[in-house]
Parts: sequence; C-alpha cells; structure tokens
Amino acid sequence: MLIGLLLISLVCFPVASASLWAQPPAARADQQWKTHISTGIDLLRQQKFDLAKQQFLLATQRANTRAEGFIYLGLASLNLGQQHEAEQAFRQALLLEPRSAQAHYNLGLIYSSQNKRSEAIQELRQAVTLAPRHPDGLYNLGVLLLERNDALEAAQYLERAAQLGPASVELSANLIRAYLSAGRSEQALKQAQLDSSRFERSPEFHLALGNAFLAHNFPGPARAYLEKASRQVPCDATIQLPLANASLRVDDAERAFEALQCLSGKVTNNPEYYFFLAQTQILLGRKEDAFNAIHQAIQLDPGNSVFLLTLGRFYQKQGEQLKAVEILEKAAKLDPNFPEIPYSIAVSYFIADEYEIALRYLDTAVRLDPQFDRAYFLLGIIKTAQSQFVEAESFLNRALNLSPKNPFYHCIYGMAQFAQQRFPEAIESFQRTLSLDPSYGLGYYQLGRAFTQQSRLAEARQALERAIELRPDLAEAHYRLALVYARLGERVSAEKAMATFQQFRTQQMTERQEMLKSLREVVQPNASKKSGG
Repeated sequence: MLIGLLLISLVCFPVASASLWAQPPAARADQQWKTHISTGIDLLRQQKFDLAKQQFLLATQRANTRAEGFIYLGLASLNLGQQHEAEQAFRQALLLEPRSAQAHYNLGLIYSSQNKRSEAIQELRQAVTLAPRHPDGLYNLGVLLLERNDALEAAQYLERAAQLGPASVELSANLIRAYLSAGRSEQALKQAQLDSSRFERSPEFHLALGNAFLAHNFPGPARAYLEKASRQVPCDATIQLPLANASLRVDDAERAFEALQCLSGKVTNNPEYYFFLAQTQILLGRKEDAFNAIHQAIQLDPGNSVFLLTLGRFYQKQGEQLKAVEILEKAAKLDPNFPEIPYSIAVSYFIADEYEIALRYLDTAVRLDPQFDRAYFLLGIIKTAQSQFVEAESFLNRALNLSPKNPFYHCIYGMAQFAQQRFPEAIESFQRTLSLDPSYGLGYYQLGRAFTQQSRLAEARQALERAIELRPDLAEAHYRLALVYARLGERVSAEKAMATFQQFRTQQMTERQEMLKSLREVVQPNASKKSGG
C-alpha cells in the first residue's frame, strides 16, 4: 500500500496590511488572490475541504495563469474524493508550470489509486527529478517500482527516502522487502535487525518483517520476527497463522501446533487455519486428525489447488497412489500452470513403477518451470532406475547446477556413478553428500558400499557402522557390514550383523532391487529426521 501525504507542505502567503480600496486594480487583484489562497490553506488545515475548495476556485478565477491556485484546488478536490476534478486541476497547473514537482507528485498518487501504475511511475519520476529531496515522492516511487518487480531500482529510491525523511515502519518494511526481492538478503537481514530495535514496540512492523522473510523463503528469521509480534499481540490470527507456517517450514511442528491451538474455535471459517493444522498433524504423526483437517480446508475452499495438492500427497504417503493421482488430477484442472502438481503426479507413478507415465508428467513440470530442480532430480532418478546412465547424469547435473548444496542430489549422482562401476567418482559424490548433511544415514551406507568395492575395508566398516547408528532399520547396511566383518576376519561381529539383518528379512536383495529401494526412499523418505534418514 502506498503511504503518501495528499496534503503537501502548505505555504502561507502574507496578507498585505493596506486596505484593498487604496491599491491599484492589479495590486488589488493580486491581494485578493493571496487572501483566497491563505484562507483556503487555513481551511485545508481544519479539514474543511468544501470551503477550502470554494476559496481556491475563487483564486483561480482571480488569476487563471498562476499554477499555485490550481495545485491547491487539486488538493482540496483530492481530499473530497473528487479524483477527476483533482486530475484536471493538476494538469492545468502543469500547463502553466511544467516544472511543478507538487503537481507531478499528486498526479502520480491519483494514477496509483486508479491502478495506472505506469502513468503513476512516470509522474513520480518527474516529481523526484524536479525535487530530488522529496522523501514522500521517493518513497512512493520506490513502492510502485517494487510492486512492478523492479526491486533493484526500488531499493535505490527507498534508500534515498530513508536518508532524507523521518524513520517510519512503512518505509523500513518496504526497504527490506526490496532488498529481499533484489536478492540482497544479507543487507535485508542487517537492516531488519537494526530496525527491529528501532521499532521494538511495533507488532505491525514485526508482522510485516515476518511476512516478507516468509515470502522469500527465509522461515528462520520470519519466525523470529513473528514471535516478537506474537508476544505483543497474543492469539491474533494475522500473526499466528504465518507463525505456524514459518514454524512448519523449519520443521517445528510442536510450535506450529501451539500457535494454531490458541486460535481454536476463533477461526472456524478460515481454510488456511485447517490447512496449516493438517500439515502440523502430519508431522506429529496424527494421520486421522490431519486427514480431517485438510478435508475441512477443502470444504471451505474447494477451488484451492494447493489444498488438493496436500490431500493428494497425504494419500501418496499412505501408499494409495491411485487415489493420490485422482486428487492431483483435480488439482491440475484447477491450476494447469502449477508445476508442483504434475511433479507430484509423477512421484506417484514413479512409486508405482510406471516410469514412462511419470516421465510425461515431469516433462510438463519442467516446461512450466525450467528451473524446477526437483523435477530434474526425479528425471535423473528414473533414468538411473532404467539404467540409462548418460541421460541420468545429464538430468542430475541440471539439478545440481540449480541446487548445488542439496545432499540428496549428490547421493543419487553417486549411485548413478556406482552403477557404472565408477567407484572413485562415486566415493567423491557420497563424501560431498555427507559434508552437506553429516546425519544422512543412507549416504554413509552408499559410501560404505563404494569403499567395499575398492577393498578399502576399514573405511567401509567405519561408514557402515555410522550408517547403522543413524539408521538401525536399514537392513542392507547390516548385511553389507556382515560381509565386511567377514573379509576382515571378524567372525563374531559378522555373525551378529548377519543375524540382525535376518531379523529384517531372510534374503538379501539383488543389486538392482537395492538400488530401486534406495531411489524410492530418497523421493519419499519414511524415516524421521531423528533416525537420521
């Protein structure tokens, strides 16, 4: 929202002390014009806009070649909500004085309120060119540019406004938004920390910060600022809902549930509340409650594709792939341009071993979003599963280029290299995986396999033992470790590891079966973070 002063700085013109009848006609007319202007300004300050407008109309009749009268007439009309008359008055002022920053500025505000963004930006540019130290002009121009997604230029004007004008919640919040939109996250974080202290008592400011950081995928800082707002205004839905969202995005389901609990019974018709509640219940393992909550959200907003996407993923996690696809296809009809939906459909078909159908949906996903790293990742997984390793590496490289710090991508890349018996390269990929996520049990398991193939048995034992510490349910790790113990001559340890493996299953999978299981687990992990999966 634009924050601007419709009442610009008013300049009072002095009234001559001599009586009007004693003056020549020209001087008398000039004095009458000044009287109308001065009286009108006083009435504006008293918010008597009708009476002020009458005075300014008289002033323009007395001197129809003076721009000031038309500027004040425009101001009075604006405050009466008469935008058309105000626009005409400011245009007349510009005909008389093309370099009037005041007229350009107020025209810009009018165009902005009419959603004529390009015209508004043009007028405000003129205003700040003519009056480069006008903080309101700089601020409003910056906000309009930000709304037009010209974040870099917006930040420049907002910075100048911050240097010139008094500090304000609105200016600071929009400057931080501009930094985030321009990719200047470090500056945004630094500015937010500084201004959080300056506006410490403003829940509105901390709410604005929280929403801005949340919108730009910084859930940690978002939650910190939303917590500040929550302490000042407890149990307010406009704060608790984004706080729950931020908590979910940092995997703190307990805090999300706490935020939602204080709204229980207060927001019964808010579908977003039930949507976040469903996500929270899923993470807390309360599947039936999650199912009921997402259905409640859909009942309140049946046309919301994100809600249907969540329900489809719920069925997906339950192993009901046909039902998942049915729900996801409904979501796709509602929003055919949302790449997450065809991607999720592809996941279901991948889990069901319907690779060719999955590939078609992934083609749709990357067509809708050519920067969709997870779609390229799944393409790489499917091509790995099909033993088409050259294509797999190509897709995995694209995923890694887009998201180089994702440990799963490096792990699957290593698995593709392992399948081609490129063991030294696979070891490098698995080691990179673990440098990014030292608690990733499957990564240690794959590293142990690769070390075994290179007869680096001591390193293999160390990696496999660590895998089992993190993932004691990983049956294949016990089997591989038993083989390593046997090769090291540690018969008792080998027998114990094999006995543990046999508690999980009686027969070891083939290399291909094992690879497919690992691929599925990366796409749809079942282990919790606590188990290191």
